[in-house]
Amino acid sequence: MGDGADPESVGTLPPGLDTFAEPVCLLNSRGEIRDCNDTFADLVDRTRSAVVGTAGSDLFAEPPDHLTEAIGQALDTGNATVETTTLAGEGTRLRWALSPLPEWWIEEPTVLCIGSHQRHLDRLQTERQDRYESLVQQSNDGIAVVQNHRLAFVNETFAEITGYEPEALVGKHFEDLCSAEYRDVVRQRYESRIDGESPPNQYELEIETREGDTRMLDLAVTRIEHEGEPATLVNVRDITERMRRQSAVERLQDATEQIQQAETAEEVAAVAVEAATDVFDLPFAICWFHDDDTNRLEPAYATEEAREEGFVDSFGPESYEYGVFRDGDPTSYTPRAVAPENSLTNAVLLPLGTHGMIGVGGREHVEFDDTVVDVTRTLAEHTTTALDRVDQTRELREERALTESIFVALPDVFYAFDEHGQFFRWNDRLSAVTGYSDEEIASMHPAELFPPEEREQIYEAIADVFEEDTTVTIEAHFQTKEGEQIPYEFTGARLTDETGESLGLVGIGRNISDRKQRQRRFEAVFNNTYQFTGLMEPDGTLIEVNEAALEFGDLDPEDVIGTKLWDAFWFKHSDALREETKAGVERAADGEFVRQEVSVQGSDREAIIDFSIRPVTDDHGEVTLLIPEGRDITELKERERELRRERDHIRRTEAQADVGGWEIDLDTENLYWTDGLRDLYDVGPSFEPRYEDAIGYFHPENRETVAEALQACRENGTEFDIEARIITAAGRTRWVRIEGERVTDADTRTLRGVVRDITERKEREQRLMVLNRVLRHNLRNKLTVVTGYADHVERSLETLDIDSSTDPAEARERLREFPLDEALTSVREIQASSDDLTELSQKVRTFGETIKRVDVTDSIAVRSVLRELQKQYTAEYPEADIEADLGEAQVQGNREFLTLVVGELLENALVHNDSETPTVALSVDTDAEERVTIRVVDNGPGIPDIEREVLREGEEDSLLHGSGIGLWTIHWLVTRVGGNVSIADNDPTGTVVEISIPRPE
Repeated sequence: MGDGADPESVGTLPPGLDTFAEPVCLLNSRGEIRDCNDTFADLVDRTRSAVVGTAGSDLFAEPPDHLTEAIGQALDTGNATVETTTLAGEGTRLRWALSPLPEWWIEEPTVLCIGSHQRHLDRLQTERQDRYESLVQQSNDGIAVVQNHRLAFVNETFAEITGYEPEALVGKHFEDLCSAEYRDVVRQRYESRIDGESPPNQYELEIETREGDTRMLDLAVTRIEHEGEPATLVNVRDITERMRRQSAVERLQDATEQIQQAETAEEVAAVAVEAATDVFDLPFAICWFHDDDTNRLEPAYATEEAREEGFVDSFGPESYEYGVFRDGDPTSYTPRAVAPENSLTNAVLLPLGTHGMIGVGGREHVEFDDTVVDVTRTLAEHTTTALDRVDQTRELREERALTESIFVALPDVFYAFDEHGQFFRWNDRLSAVTGYSDEEIASMHPAELFPPEEREQIYEAIADVFEEDTTVTIEAHFQTKEGEQIPYEFTGARLTDETGESLGLVGIGRNISDRKQRQRRFEAVFNNTYQFTGLMEPDGTLIEVNEAALEFGDLDPEDVIGTKLWDAFWFKHSDALREETKAGVERAADGEFVRQEVSVQGSDREAIIDFSIRPVTDDHGEVTLLIPEGRDITELKERERELRRERDHIRRTEAQADVGGWEIDLDTENLYWTDGLRDLYDVGPSFEPRYEDAIGYFHPENRETVAEALQACRENGTEFDIEARIITAAGRTRWVRIEGERVTDADTRTLRGVVRDITERKEREQRLMVLNRVLRHNLRNKLTVVTGYADHVERSLETLDIDSSTDPAEARERLREFPLDEALTSVREIQASSDDLTELSQKVRTFGETIKRVDVTDSIAVRSVLRELQKQYTAEYPEADIEADLGEAQVQGNREFLTLVVGELLENALVHNDSETPTVALSVDTDAEERVTIRVVDNGPGIPDIEREVLREGEEDSLLHGSGIGLWTIHWLVTRVGGNVSIADNDPTGTVVEISIPRPE
């Protein structure tokens, strides 16, 4: 070891090298030592300070230029090696590695020299050889040594690439592995490199593997010494996949260029299918497009092989292929597994977004590596993008065509000009309206198309569009080339590009000549109508009022314009009216049409007006204006009041007189009934009568007579006056007197007449007639009986003649011979006849009282009345069995009426019953919705047919031949309340009487 370096001459070594085990020194470009470590100093047998500044050649046995050349090479190339032998001691052989130091470390050019002893080098060489062999064997690249054209060494990777075992390759001609077209090149370059020439160190070639496949290799070749003889070291990298990828990418690029140039979806499909076939190297390929209408994948293009083999099916949502399209992910699958009839063993499906899908397949199984999958995925993306472009191009083309057609067909003027007023677009309408040619318009400023007095307005509108970036609408006049002025409404807005850069102004002009004319007409109508009319904002602020409304209040426009409607003069006289009007405005502002009658204040009177507020809406349904209108109906209201008074008078008169009026318009066949006639027919105000209905209400026996009378009046003008029966809507039978005549004036032809209710008169007449006949008939019969029996008693008494005999014995004899029993029998018969006449008189009186009250109707509880009658007749006829099955029910009528009717039936059933145990059953049927049926069933002898005629005929003639006044009374009363009576035989004996009575209204 040396004694240490001079501190002033050392210290330029990089950190850590002072104590480095190997010799280290710094040499400048002249070969002088700038610094060294202690190991170096010891090696040359000097101190560090003594070494610094010494020429390196003074320390080694080699010539000076041997060292300086190495220094220069290191400074020029960045590294160099040199071997030297020290002069000191026995002469140590060293190998130096030279590399330049950076300028920021030391100013002048300097190289760092690190040396190694030979023994150390030998050890390192051995270690290096071991590491090298290990690396060679573990390398991912193939490595081989070629000597004398034969393989002297191969690593495992090289053997795997070629498909041979390493032992089989050693000794084999390297050229024999190469494809035929590459063998000469390989041989020539090997020989040149062995001869010391410099052929390309790196190149590509194709080899044939043991299995017969071809693979592309990238070779890096270096000349080496192998066992003392020249050889070449060959570094091999398999680039088959890279070349395939590159080839696929190139084909993809070509296909992409063609796809991008395609103008239709069909052209895109054709290019994509051919490209997919090329990439996959499979014969069958097809492109489907999705049909949105049928929701199916329909074939768009297929290779010839696919068409010939019939692989051009369409697919619906239920198919596997459609599911792949829906999912959107490229998928490889086995078609035969999905559809057994399919002969393809493998295929790839490439969805194209929403457009469709590409399918590629073959009959032989092929493994699709990542390269192919990536390329095909890219192909699908490019195809999808191209189809998007085609769709966008088509839509744009259609949009442009539509725009052009709109421009051509647009009835309005279309125009566009830049910020300098230079027209760059307009439609034919502008030329047609103004009379200027296209060449003239192109040279004109827009303002030149307007009269001079309006041009300032035009300039201001254009400035507003550009400066305020707002849409402007104005009204102005086109001044044609001939000087005619045409009113137009112009709307203009700023035109910009995608970046917002201003391109100019675009707008339309619409001819408003008709609108102006309509406006003038509106103003004329608005101000020349007798109605009160105005316009107001939705909040009720008046913005326009017509002259009629102003004159009514003796007002000027400024008195009301800008005022809320309810605060205007016409409504100030009543706070309630103001609040009502304000509420109406609010409802109209919500979109409701408001109408009411109000009393408004004028300058000299109040008027009743038919007042309405009509909302005006825009296209979105928003209320933009309100139109208040008022029609003076003061006189109309007076006439209505008068008419109401007259109608009320007529109605009351009709009601009191039981009269109604009718009229038939012979031109329209419309039928009109007065309120009185509606009351007679039991119909309400809402009933709309028709001719057929009116005839149908008449009793069947009178219907034809009335119809014939109406027809004769219609055709010949024959007046008529008829008494007939009607059956009302409530089921009542009424007698009426109907009169009619034909009336013809200048405008109409009508039949008019009246209907009078004569039911009471007819009933009174009929009752009088019935009672007269019944009383006369029964009285005559009974009096005949009484007279006969009285004559018999008289004659018997005359034979007694007690006064003529003075002899008591004779008198006693005469008394003993007197027919006392016969006389008593006659007296009893006289008494019975008298009782019958009294009973008849009582029935007539009861009927008379009841018939007077039959029209006084209410809701009657049937059960209560029938239960009382059951108790009454059970007490009067204790030997009888009176049963009652009575449900809860209400009927129309009064208690006296129901008691008389059911009581008469019970009495008839019991009085005339000759059974040992008279039986009567009362029941109530409530099943019908509108009627209640009361049933009386007995086991008596039945009612004779002559008495039943009362019910069948509804007349009293049969009373003259029987004792049926009771049934006649029942019939009269029941029919008067709209009911009916029916009689049937009971099984085995007796009678069933049913009374059907309406329920309460």
